[in-house]
Amino acid sequence: MTGKNFDYSNYFQFNYNFDRGENPINMDFHRHGLYEIFLVLDGTCAYYVEKAKYRLAKGDLVLIDSMEKHKFEDPDDGSCYRLTLYFQPKYVEPFTSTYTDLLSCFKNRSEEKGRLLHLSERELNGFMNIMDQLVEKFHSPIFGDDVISLSYLIKALVYINRLYYNISSPTIIYSEKCKRIKDYIDTHLADELTIQNISKAVDIPASTVSKIFKRETNNSIYAYITGMRILRARALMSEGRSATESCYLAGFKNYSNFYKQFKSVLGISPKEYKSGSF
Repeated sequence: MTGKNFDYSNYFQFNYNFDRGENPINMDFHRHGLYEIFLVLDGTCAYYVEKAKYRLAKGDLVLIDSMEKHKFEDPDDGSCYRLTLYFQPKYVEPFTSTYTDLLSCFKNRSEEKGRLLHLSERELNGFMNIMDQLVEKFHSPIFGDDVISLSYLIKALVYINRLYYNISSPTIIYSEKCKRIKDYIDTHLADELTIQNISKAVDIPASTVSKIFKRETNNSIYAYITGMRILRARALMSEGRSATESCYLAGFKNYSNFYKQFKSVLGISPKEYKSGSF
């Protein structure tokens, strides 16, 4: 484990932990008065926030505000590699503006997304690039680099908020057509999502919908829909819904297909996820 506490001139405080958990760590529920970003870089783990339980895998990011009780549970082999970033909200608030609330993704969560985000490989690499620069500047003895490290904290919060609210960013640029397709899918997971239905809703010819999406996301449209539905079902189960109820609310039409896709993507069955027996 590598850790560092930041505290200079009473200006800002936060710490980071890059853990390669050689020794499994399990902790009790706690609050620490800080905002927290917890990101899995490799492996799997369990994470609890209030009454919700999340089974996390690579690219999963959890947002925790200062008042939420939470705990981390390492797998038995201690194989989860993760990043934890804490910061005092009062030191970030001076950098917010009328149009940019850096704490919005913590304070104004949508009902659908809640506190959980899943970062694609490209999004994960973009975030880690910011974190690498933050760490480099903090450890630098050069005049001013400690202050520059704060700017990277601000940049990291801007990046996470853009991902959370699907705001286009310089690092992830989609065309207007692709963004319409993606936004429609994200907000209509429970509906019947055929190429024809999507085409009609976003006013793009059916013959080009799949081509546009594949070209810009490097993912097939049906693979994306399935992945998003699995993430939605997982969130619903973490909130207390049954596996069957979560299956249909997330947009799957039959439980057999849901079971197959869920186990294929996450490596465990819905029942195992729900019961925590992983």
